[in-house]
Amino acid sequence: MKKRTQQRTCRLESLETRNLMAGDVSVQMVSDDIHITGDDASNQIVVEEIAQDKIRVSGKNGTLINGRSRGFTLTLKDDIKIDLKGGHDDLEVKDVNLNNKWHSKLAIKLGTGDDDLEMDQVQTRHDITIDAGTGHDEIDLTQITAGRDLSIKGDYGEDRIEASEIETARDIVI
Repeated sequence: MKKRTQQRTCRLESLETRNLMAGDVSVQMVSDDIHITGDDASNQIVVEEIAQDKIRVSGKNGTLINGRSRGFTLTLKDDIKIDLKGGHDDLEVKDVNLNNKWHSKLAIKLGTGDDDLEMDQVQTRHDITIDAGTGHDEIDLTQITAGRDLSIKGDYGEDRIEASEIETARDIVI
């Protein structure tokens, strides 16, 4: 009697794509300061001056701004304070001039997570402070002018800082 051999065909099924969850970033005026606050999701935002004293905050790759998919614009009166909280955040700050009238400080907290910060053509009358938080962070600064100090603080994790064309009236502290 002849024995039958059974043949099996293997198939591969692809799993669903896993993207980091995009979050919802809150943008509001508190006193005369613009407050930009992230959540614990991975936020990707762009902060830019689109006209004199008009700051637009836009989300990228699904990040919402005040619960909506379109950007949000405010009139700049004084400081900009950014706190992205947790998640692997990507922040781009470009073409922002806080040197007009009484505008003064730019304060950025990247929070926990592996974050990317890119700043290009940013001017302040007073300080620029960057707190990278924990995680492996990348900070790229180009054409930055601080009327007083530029301070960059890292925390646990391997951070990379690249800077070119930096000008301050006082100190650069890393």
